[in-house]
Amino acid sequence: MYSCKTDQEKVIDIHDLLPVASSNESDTTEKIENPYQSELLDFQLAIPEFLGISKCDEKHFLDRFTADTSSSLYLITDKDTTIYRDYVFQDSIRLKGAFFNWLDHLSDGEELMIKDPIKIDRSSAQLFTNDTLIILLTGKRANDEVWKDYFISKGFTDWKYVLRQNAGRKAVWYTMKDKKMIKL
Repeated sequence: MYSCKTDQEKVIDIHDLLPVASSNESDTTEKIENPYQSELLDFQLAIPEFLGISKCDEKHFLDRFTADTSSSLYLITDKDTTIYRDYVFQDSIRLKGAFFNWLDHLSDGEELMIKDPIKIDRSSAQLFTNDTLIILLTGKRANDEVWKDYFISKGFTDWKYVLRQNAGRKAVWYTMKDKKMIKL
């Protein structure tokens, strides 16, 4: 290449004109983080065997009702999966409507009273409810005593109803006051 003013030849390297990548190849791989990682760590305090957590897309009868917030998660161990569901309602009237409609659905049209044995799920299950919150656990680890202790550690020392069910059986009704379970 020649300049108009001089007779000297100037060589331009093609690499000086091409754009240069600003990152290394190793930087281009993105780390995919589980959005439920903090919940997993929290649940692992109760049951250390939980190895993974993911969103549960299976619909439940309680999903029909307008909870202010709700979540459904798979809690995974190397042998089984527990489904954790929670429903937070604006007030006790909405919760009672959802809870008693669900019980009516489970009773197959038979009249059901509080304390009557009822089958919540085919597998083990445990339900905790107060005035604005329903927590439902289903699966092999659902009926573990550690869940009561876990919820106490989170500040939930009183529950209006706690239903506990072993696989293939009917649920037994309890209430919890001041961290003590009382059979109804």
